[in-house]
Amino acid sequence: MKHALLLLVLCADVNAPVRGFDAARADLLGEIAAGSRRVFSVAVSPDGRTIAVGGEERTVRLYATATRREVRTFDTGGGSVYKVGFSGDGRHLIVLGVGGRNLHVFELAEGREVATIQGATASLHGFAASPDGRTFVAHVAGAYRTFDFAGLETGRVFQEGGAANSALGVAWSKDGRQVATLQQSGLRVWDPAGSRELRSLAGEARGFFGVAFSPDGRRLVTGSPSGAVQVWDIGADREAGAFNGHTGGVTAVEWSPDGRWIASAGRDGSVRLWRASEGAEVRRFEAHPGNAYALSFSRDGRLLVSGGGDGKVKLWGGSR
Repeated sequence: MKHALLLLVLCADVNAPVRGFDAARADLLGEIAAGSRRVFSVAVSPDGRTIAVGGEERTVRLYATATRREVRTFDTGGGSVYKVGFSGDGRHLIVLGVGGRNLHVFELAEGREVATIQGATASLHGFAASPDGRTFVAHVAGAYRTFDFAGLETGRVFQEGGAANSALGVAWSKDGRQVATLQQSGLRVWDPAGSRELRSLAGEARGFFGVAFSPDGRRLVTGSPSGAVQVWDIGADREAGAFNGHTGGVTAVEWSPDGRWIASAGRDGSVRLWRASEGAEVRRFEAHPGNAYALSFSRDGRLLVSGGGDGKVKLWGGSR
């Protein structure tokens, strides 16, 4: 099965003031026909100018939004792309390819691949980059490992064990002090510097997908196979609430940068926006017929991007 990874350059003023995302006013701003049968992953670059999209064709493409012209292509070597993401400083692009189960790391300024890491777990949520742009954590060779962009040949293990299919989610807190891992064996929070487990919040997480920190690092959100969006209180080691609405399993979750909203995508094809403080559903979009797989907020909070089984990428926005 062939795959595609597209990069779309957005025209945005990085010095513009942050206005914040208003879920009540959110609406479709536009869409992209990504060229693949299904889109599995989307990521907005730190400066908001670029969207990375992973799907079912093998070509990696860069497009300039102003001209709609293709400016660069890459080849990841075959198989589907399950996960794409940017380093915290926007200098690198990380690609998780199912073919060969490899992680590909591209240096964007020169457009070249700088490393291929073998033995990665094929997962829609298989890695996460640190906010400072120095490292990322990935599930490789049966363990979560941290990799430095300055030396990508080897990774330092900080969580052993877990079946190959149990990398259900990993996230880095905004301040860089915590990493959350979601596996079938449970939801845990770690100190990435010392490889020390800080909290254990759920004893079993079979069928869960995706995990994200609140901006203040005090809470986590996960998606469950029942269709619930679950919020966890890290300090209290417990579930703080569940938001119900999806009629199929939840495939992706994201917390807005201002902390007010939670976005979720599900197997029912919908993208939903929730008020984080109380769990009220504020907006629902029938976004991607068949399945909605992926979500990403821009760092300034003005844009939410989704991708799904219809091969399209959709841009949602509403600023206050």
